[in-house]
Amino acid sequence: MANLKIAKDWLGLANIDLIGAKALLEMDERFLALSSFHAQQAAEKALKAYLVFHSIRVPKSHDIGDLLALIELKDKSFSDLLKSCEILSDYAVAYRYPDAQKNPLKKKEVDEAILQAQLALNESLKRIK
Repeated sequence: MANLKIAKDWLGLANIDLIGAKALLEMDERFLALSSFHAQQAAEKALKAYLVFHSIRVPKSHDIGDLLALIELKDKSFSDLLKSCEILSDYAVAYRYPDAQKNPLKKKEVDEAILQAQLALNESLKRIK
């Protein structure tokens, strides 16, 4: 039962990040990088919720691929379903520093990041009961 509470806490934080990503996207194009960061965080936290729920040690990693590799040990079909979320890993760090200005994000990329984060959250919610 303790795992369920902690998993729900992770899911709550994931949902807040997703809400923030959507709000930032709507505000102004200056916030595209910040929006993509929060989309990545939403997916990361949703996947960590799944790991916690299944008593799998949560690594201190922002890499979605690393998290999916751990999930695959428990449920390959879930991991396979979320392979497309791996694109989010770059948004954890790459767009948060000045050199990212050389290759700025486009709104279309951030729209996709939010869709992938929503997928990770929705599918994690389905599997945590």
